[in-house]
Amino acid sequence: MARKFERLAASKTFVGSVLILLLVYMMYSSTRGILLYDEGLICYGAERVLGGDLPYRDFWTVYGPGQYYLLAGIFKVFGTSLLVARRYCVSVEWIVAILAYAVSRRLAGPVGGLVSSVIVAVWLNWDRAVLYPAIPTLAFVLGGFLCLAHSSSIPKNLILAGLLTGCATLVRHDLGVYAFVVQSVFIVGQSFVGPTTGREKPFFRAAGVLKRFFIYALSASAVVLPVFLAFTRAVPRQILYETFVDLPFRVYPQFRSLPFPRPQDFGLIYGLPLLMLSASTVLLLTRWQRHRSRNAENWLAAGALLLGAALFLSLHVLPGTMYLLLILGASAVLLPAIRLGHQPRNAEDWLAAGLVLFGVAVFLTVRVRPDIPHMVVPMVPTLILLPWFVKVISSSGTIRLAYISSSILPLMCAGILFFNCTRKDVLPGLNGDAASFLPIGIDRARGISKTNNNDGFVQAVRYIQEKTQAGEAIYVGNTRHDELSINNVMFYFLSGHRSAARLMDLQPGIATTYKGQSEIIADLKRREVTYVVLWNAPRSTEPNRSSESSGVTTLDDFIKANYEQIAGFGEYVILHSSGSRDTLGRNVLGNGTE
Repeated sequence: MARKFERLAASKTFVGSVLILLLVYMMYSSTRGILLYDEGLICYGAERVLGGDLPYRDFWTVYGPGQYYLLAGIFKVFGTSLLVARRYCVSVEWIVAILAYAVSRRLAGPVGGLVSSVIVAVWLNWDRAVLYPAIPTLAFVLGGFLCLAHSSSIPKNLILAGLLTGCATLVRHDLGVYAFVVQSVFIVGQSFVGPTTGREKPFFRAAGVLKRFFIYALSASAVVLPVFLAFTRAVPRQILYETFVDLPFRVYPQFRSLPFPRPQDFGLIYGLPLLMLSASTVLLLTRWQRHRSRNAENWLAAGALLLGAALFLSLHVLPGTMYLLLILGASAVLLPAIRLGHQPRNAEDWLAAGLVLFGVAVFLTVRVRPDIPHMVVPMVPTLILLPWFVKVISSSGTIRLAYISSSILPLMCAGILFFNCTRKDVLPGLNGDAASFLPIGIDRARGISKTNNNDGFVQAVRYIQEKTQAGEAIYVGNTRHDELSINNVMFYFLSGHRSAARLMDLQPGIATTYKGQSEIIADLKRREVTYVVLWNAPRSTEPNRSSESSGVTTLDDFIKANYEQIAGFGEYVILHSSGSRDTLGRNVLGNGTE
């Protein structure tokens, strides 16, 4: 029976049918709801790029330029609309699912490829951060790993992997750098340790290793360096420093950080098994050190204990966080086990090692903000590794406990994840909840529906479209600029109006300072903005500085002195210029003093 299913999984017709069904499934709920902040940033940024503007110089953003230019190209071909952006988003996620199949098949065979592909597709569709730049980055990185897995000594594979890594860096520079480092280790490690697959022979000479590395590095540099030089010439150095150095290392951790779950939050039910598993791990390592019994079975048992610990933790903390850490950690244990078991060191082992290293590196990127949307990407390498993990564990017939705890439990966990994700996506359509989503009625949002929650968003957009001239610059802010979490960038995109301020993304720690608000005021004066839209955005309750007032009310005072309310729709207030733009407001410093 198993062989028949494996033959079926190897059938191109069957695999193609499964992938098409996955695409239909991912498209199913892709037209419901709107993300006013994250999705609005990418859509409006792509529109600005399409109009000839340059990221950072003409509009402020924390992301790399790649996603904006990719989506701008899609808009150029298919038209500028939210539905086009959604189709692009789903297509990229589908490509990631296809690459997950290809990589996992390389590791664990056709059945493993299908399992990873289906679970990855369901996971990406469950808590979709629409147009999240890390998704295309992940597609580029997985493509690079696939090229290296086939052969890291063939120049064309090295060139293609380098080009893909360069593209990943342009979309998300941090993830691109991690991928470059990990894949460099992949290339150099294979050269020294080898052998790989087929008739391929490893380079043991330093010249051969350097040749491989330089081909890969030059290919990646051929993509990144021209863009880097172009931006350094066109964008002031101070802006680039603030975006790529000051924000991620100083501002972002203060205003966006979220704490990891504390051990004392686990309670007795979770703490006792964790304590026993930890003690068992220490006992096992002590036995290993004392008796020097460095065999594969001990490593496999250690991996099983790590897996059990993470599964217990995943019951109480963020779903996916500890599960991810567990698979990565246990996979890292399995890699030495393969070598200690005197099994051939082939390209598949190096591919698994690369995924483990990249998964750990990606997890480091969410250490500041470990919430569910940011855990979407780190989970993908884990789900790709899962079939390989089970395959390697099941090949050890001497330890039944290791097989049971490390194969059955993760598969059950993946099954529960699959069930919960599909239920969330499918049930609204089955029980009639999907009927509560109504068409938005805005040209650029045609084909997209949202719940009628009477927040006034659609009415405010229509009002601005009726009262303003095409292309007129407006300012969309919050009712308070001394305390910010998110702002409504989607308003610019759907209304078709340009942001009067370069700081279209009102990032806390930037737009809440006197410097940032003074820049916005200068832009409003220079463009002689007539209409201002203020959104009563939900206040942050996070345990960071985004929930605190900066004490800087310069922008609020300026708007109050120079604009008067002419309309209101739900959570939105429309203001019109009163004719005087000479008031700068109180000169409030960053610490709140005048």
